[in-house]
Amino acid sequence: MDSSASGAHGLRASKAHATRVASRGGGSPWDLCDAEFPYQGAPRERMCFLLHYAQFAPSPYNTQPWLFRIQAAGIDILADHRRTLAHSDPMERQLWMGTGALVTALRLAGGHFGLRSRVRLLPPPEGLASLEFSPATGADNAGHSLFLTLPKRRRHVVAFDPEVPSGPLLAALAAHAQQAQAQLRYPSDALERDAVRAIVDDAFMRRLGDPDFCAELEDWLRDDAASSHDGIPQAGPPLGRARPEFGAPEWSDATGLASRAKRYIASSLSCARGCPVVAVLATVGDAAEDWLAAGSLLMELELIARASGVWLVEFNQAVELADLCTGLRERLELRGYPQTVIGLGYGAEVPPLPRRPLDEMLLPDHSPVFAMH
Repeated sequence: MDSSASGAHGLRASKAHATRVASRGGGSPWDLCDAEFPYQGAPRERMCFLLHYAQFAPSPYNTQPWLFRIQAAGIDILADHRRTLAHSDPMERQLWMGTGALVTALRLAGGHFGLRSRVRLLPPPEGLASLEFSPATGADNAGHSLFLTLPKRRRHVVAFDPEVPSGPLLAALAAHAQQAQAQLRYPSDALERDAVRAIVDDAFMRRLGDPDFCAELEDWLRDDAASSHDGIPQAGPPLGRARPEFGAPEWSDATGLASRAKRYIASSLSCARGCPVVAVLATVGDAAEDWLAAGSLLMELELIARASGVWLVEFNQAVELADLCTGLRERLELRGYPQTVIGLGYGAEVPPLPRRPLDEMLLPDHSPVFAMH
């Protein structure tokens, strides 16, 4: 079969599966049934099925800034620069970390279906990473456990319960990071904890006063959750009725948080302030490959936490602002470079965010990426 015929077959298979998924609940990846994996199908058909698991990966503001190209036995992950964030992610750290989470989702899915994966970086500016799959020789029990938790991951944005996650879980997360040659650093005392929380607080307050940041965030907040395929659905009071629970006088009246973006930042800050546990994830290096590895590790940490009923939330703006990032590194005496601040805690279940149809993200075979821009 030539490449064009194979491509058409793969797309038909992917669309047919999407139709079956849609019949179970709107085409959401959270409705996937692993029993439908096409073990006897062509390689491209298997890759198309695996791509549905890429939709479990988180991204800032739920931008889902990726394009995919299927190879003979692999998947190329490419940046969709129409969806990257110039003000909240100027170095594209979060793009790379989200890609790392996506790689983990695909790797876990491949392992579940008897495939091992090899990851390599792709050349910039559009290239991010490529996964090549081949038959696995043994079972990955740890990976299987994380795979089963994939449908449970969410972006937690509501209030935390005051209960602190167990010491053994926190120790297990730190040990897992150490095995990946990274550092998950919890504050060792009240002074360090207060210092980290003050830095996170400072980051949120600066973003409240940054009109470019707020305008960019506003573009990704959605009023109609039912019809959106990306962004963050909003369910709150009408504009002008929000009242902040904190802040300097400039935020103390009804107009101070009159935009959805400012209300969202205020809500996120309230979430951060109520988080029982904070920690900083650091890596030895601070380049694209380190961000990819950090994102991959963070996804694993989130799944380990979720398996115990604990939410993991990122407060990444404390790292995106250079002086605050330096403050974190110095205050905690980190050996490496901070990649994100995380919060851990219990809380109510939340619905999943919407996801883009894969048809919008899948490039034709051998298509140049610039044709999509």
